[in-house]
Formats: sequence, structure tokens, C-alpha cells
Amino acid sequence: MKVKVENLKDSQKHIKIEVEPERVNSVLDKVYSGIQKKANIPGYRQGKAPRDLIENHYDKTANDETLNRLIWDAYREAVIQQNLDPVGYPAVDDVNFSKGNPLTFAVKVDVRPEFKLKGYKGIRVKKKSVDLTEEDMKKGLEQLQESMAQYNNIDPRPIAKGDYVVCDYECFSDGKLIDKNENLWLYISEQLQPKELLEALSGAEVNVIKEVEVTYPKDYQYKELAGKKRSYKVTPKQIKQKILPEINDDLAKDTGQFKDLEELKVKLRENITTTKKLESERDIENQIFSFLLKSHSFEIPVSMVERQVAQLAEEAKRKLLHQGYKKEDLDKEGARLKEGLKNKAEDNVRLFFIIERIAKQEGIEVADKELDERVEKIATGTKEDAVEVRKRLEEKGLIDSLKEQIIHDKIVELLVREAKKGESK
Repeated sequence: MKVKVENLKDSQKHIKIEVEPERVNSVLDKVYSGIQKKANIPGYRQGKAPRDLIENHYDKTANDETLNRLIWDAYREAVIQQNLDPVGYPAVDDVNFSKGNPLTFAVKVDVRPEFKLKGYKGIRVKKKSVDLTEEDMKKGLEQLQESMAQYNNIDPRPIAKGDYVVCDYECFSDGKLIDKNENLWLYISEQLQPKELLEALSGAEVNVIKEVEVTYPKDYQYKELAGKKRSYKVTPKQIKQKILPEINDDLAKDTGQFKDLEELKVKLRENITTTKKLESERDIENQIFSFLLKSHSFEIPVSMVERQVAQLAEEAKRKLLHQGYKKEDLDKEGARLKEGLKNKAEDNVRLFFIIERIAKQEGIEVADKELDERVEKIATGTKEDAVEVRKRLEEKGLIDSLKEQIIHDKIVELLVREAKKGESK
């Protein structure tokens, strides 16, 4: 078997393979022999039809089966012979096959990138302070206060800054309705975009339709609107005023968890301290990841980046849907959303290979007990039986992903432990 490998960009290989005629004929004979034993040809008992009739009746079936066996066997042999380390499935093309001749075909496949692992122990990081401050407590109480705010209807009057307005709106392009929304809440402030809408609603009356024409600048942040003209019809229906509760014992009691403000503050201190510790740990990890990415520059498989972009985009969509965004609006923003996630996806893929290489260097693996413990943890979180969780993960082919996550966590623990932590910042 002849193999020729060409290096392509983005950690991809182009492999040309030629399989000798003798091997092709041998496999083809075995395939025909298998077909012959089961074939039903009129005038002959099963398995007794002559070879030439079998070839006439099952030519395409035999060729397809022969190709399937030869291509994948030859590909696997070529990978071993050339010491390649593929990731993902290969793309096969340029197949040339005929009886009595060599089989030739080409394969494009992503491979693990080749790079030199640089120093990863003793990375210098700055540790954030986890000390609780009065400002932390103030912000925590204000956030609780905001979360318990009430929005009261007020008697109709001209809309003013600081109001919350419930309205219906329609959006037109060249006279055609392209979007509409009912009971949309708008906060009347300098941050309201577009500015023409703020100008139209300031001083407007309830139930009076306001028509607004907007020409978006060419450098507008949303590309689908950049340089476009849109017309809006906005109908204010209600004006609401935000009422913040006082920070006192009544606020604590209204949460349904505390008897007075002092008890609430005790719990708030615990929560803020825990949050600050977690944020500090996450910040150290991010500093380490940033260092590793800056010190390791190498090409990565495009296919893995594309899969990571798709995964990140789906996660972002789920979060935005939970926040109240419309699915159709998110679908329109799909391309822009993916483009904005490309750099993050590339970092994630590159970091995956760096951590994988560190794990190999350190001889870090996943013991059966560690896998069982992680499955048990998942089961506890979902309130399911661990056996059922394990079965579901196996059926979906997610056990390897779970092992990768365990290795990732162990490497992060190692890197954080070995890092040189500077003074708090």
C-alpha cells in the first residue's frame, strides 16, 4: 500500500492512498463468496448459482461493500503507518476503483496539532481580595431592594424621564410590517435607543400613537440595521413608577426567610463572602488560562472550532430565551451571534489541547472510582438514580466527555496549586 501525506493549514492532513490490485481482488472475491452463499437466482438453489451470474446480478452491491471495507481498513493502516493522530471523522474523495486495478482515494482529516509544551508550573497570578467591605454590603442590600421593587400604575400624564412605560410597537421597512410586540416595557432614560424614540416618547400621552423614523448609522452595532431606515409606531398604554422598599426589618420579613434586618445581614455576609471566594478562584483560573493561551500559539482544527461555536451559540440562545428574548429574533441574529463567539471558541479549543498535553505530561488519568463519584454527583444534583444516569450517559456517548471534564478539573487544580500567587488586588 502506498501512502502520501500532505500538510494543509489549520492542523489538517491530505492523505493519498493506493491499494494494490491483488488486495483489491482478494477482498472482492471474499465479498462475492459471501453474497454467493445467500443469493437467490431463479433456476438455481440458494448458494449454487455460478459466479458469473452472481457478478451480473450483484455487481454494485459487491463493489460498494468492497470499497467500504478497503477504504476504512486502508485509512486506519495509513494513520498508524504515518503516526498520525486524527480528531473527528475523515472526508473521503477522489475514489478510483475498477476490477483488476489499484484502488486510489484521498482523505482529508483533522489531526491533533503539533506544538511544544511550554512552562505551565509556577505561573504568576494576582489574587483578588476576599475581604468583605461595607461597600459590598451596601451593594448587596441595594440589589435585594431592587429585586423587591414594585411598579405601580400612575394616573395618565405626559411621560417623563424615569418612568417605566408599557407599550405596543410595530416596526416597518419600506412600508412593510416586519416586527411587532405587545406590552413591551421601556425605561425612559438617556440610555434608551434609538434616541429618536426617547425624543418621541418624552412628553407623550397614553394611548396616543407616536410615529418615529430612524436611519441607523453605517457603523451601528447591529449589522442587520446598520445604514438601514426603519419606521416605528409606538402606542404607550401605561405609565408605571418604580417604588423601592425601605431597607429595614419589614424588607427582611417580606423575603419570607428572616425575622429582622440583622438576621438578613448575617446571611448576606455569608453569601457575599462565598461569592467573592468563588470569583477569586475563577479569576486565578482565568489568569492561568490567559497565560497558557498567550504562551502557546499553534493552528487548530477548523471543524472543532465550528462545533465549539455552534455549542456556545446554543448555550447563549438558551440563556437569552430564558431572559425573555423571542426565538425568531435570536434566529435572525444567529450569524452575528456566532461571529461574536468565534474568538472564544478558538481559545476553548486551543486550551483543550494544551490541557490534554499537560495531562499526558503529568500522567494524569481518570480512575473508575473518580468516574463513579462524578456520576453520583450528577445524580444527586438531578435527583436521579446513579445507575440510570450512567446508562443515559453511555447511550449518548458522553462518558468520554465526562472523563475529559474530570481531567480538566484535575489539571486546573494542579495549575492553581503550583501557581505563584501575588498580593491581593
